[in-house]
Amino acid sequence: MSEIASLLDAAERSRQLVWSDIHLDCLPGKIVLRANTTKSKRADSLPIHPQLAEELRSWKASDAVPSDKIVSTIPRMNVLRADLALAKIPYMDAEGRYIDFYSLRV
Repeated sequence: MSEIASLLDAAERSRQLVWSDIHLDCLPGKIVLRANTTKSKRADSLPIHPQLAEELRSWKASDAVPSDKIVSTIPRMNVLRADLALAKIPYMDAEGRYIDFYSLRV
């Protein structure tokens, strides 16, 4: 299992991200943010890492509808660190790079 799959399996989430926000049929895949769900109240589009896009494709249930939530919460950093530990993924790699949510973007 890849590190991203392990993280997705280990983490508990709650947010308003639904399958219609995720566009996996383009390169790179992207998340389209709805203005009413962002802190800045601005719609935007964020590219996602190809490995994350692939994991999301395989994770999506065959009967999922566009309005289904993808995850139930987005953890704070202390929760993310605990999830990484549970998934046996180091918070910092051998090169001194840290994992955070921005790491999942292209």
